[in-house]
Amino acid sequence: MSNRLAQVDVKPIQNTLWSLPSVHQPAIVGADILHNILLEVQKNMIEWVQGFLGTHKRLAVFDKICSSLPPYPVFTPPKKQYCQITMWSDTEMRGVGRVIIPCFTAAMHREKNASRLSPAA
Repeated sequence: MSNRLAQVDVKPIQNTLWSLPSVHQPAIVGADILHNILLEVQKNMIEWVQGFLGTHKRLAVFDKICSSLPPYPVFTPPKKQYCQITMWSDTEMRGVGRVIIPCFTAAMHREKNASRLSPAA
């Protein structure tokens, strides 16, 4: 196997983590796999929420709610409105993951796509 890798110019490297005492080499990639699964689930949830709110004419109020959230220690509000973000950074993904369900619930309790936020009827 290593001969075939050498033929395509793949060189073996020594990773610092491999020499640590309690580190099982195959387990190193486990966290990365779980992180990628989480990102994909969040991406699908974001797309679904956007489509659902658009169908029910609540996307504008959802954008208003999301953009009116103040920053707090584990949340930084995005600089753009929710539906204008096309590429999500890790920070934005983490932030939206923390607030998407409450914002979604608040938007669905509005009677219509209000231009100004008011208490739910």
